[in-house]
Amino acid sequence: MTRGTTNGNSISMFMFNTRPAENDPCESPHWFFFDSIESENKDVFVTTYSRRAKHRLRPCSLGTTLQIVSTKFSHTNTDTPTNLSHVVFGIVGSLKTWKGRKAYLESWWRPNISRGYLFLDGRPDIESFCPYTCPRILINEDIRKWKIYPLLKYPVSVRVAWSIVEAFRQGDNDVRWYVMADDDSELFMDNIVQVLSKYDHTKYYYLGASSESILSN
Repeated sequence: MTRGTTNGNSISMFMFNTRPAENDPCESPHWFFFDSIESENKDVFVTTYSRRAKHRLRPCSLGTTLQIVSTKFSHTNTDTPTNLSHVVFGIVGSLKTWKGRKAYLESWWRPNISRGYLFLDGRPDIESFCPYTCPRILINEDIRKWKIYPLLKYPVSVRVAWSIVEAFRQGDNDVRWYVMADDDSELFMDNIVQVLSKYDHTKYYYLGASSESILSN
């Protein structure tokens, strides 16, 4: 069926479908409202929706089952205290400044102990690599290809924030916390772990003051 509406001097058209009314209350036109969500086991979640119908329609309910299947992530052992192995660091830098700031990162990074990534906006030259004293280098996704890029007021800030997503997408196992920092930051890992261990890592937290430069926060 096609129907027209008038808006001032203009006429707009839209399409919609009709069907005969059903006697079954769950087949009649309706709105469902979320009632509950339960976990049958660690990988299966059951959600229930119900309709508290009006207009003489009998109430009915709808149940859905969602099974979570993942081969990339393993379940985190939540019984052990938080330690450095549970933390992934994301260090965000730039090719323009990396040569002069590499020493900052090397001063606190613990090779073969700490976990994390160095995100750059391009591939560095061979002299800038530090495979034994720095985290693994990853090249950020080119956000200039995004359709919304021309609308971004501070593209650099968006790239830094997007690095958090890229760090998560690496799919590291047994991760409880992600810590992000600039390439000229000096971090005290033991202090960070001590603070993080006071919080429940199974819940969502944003720790730290709002950054003065990461405006996308």
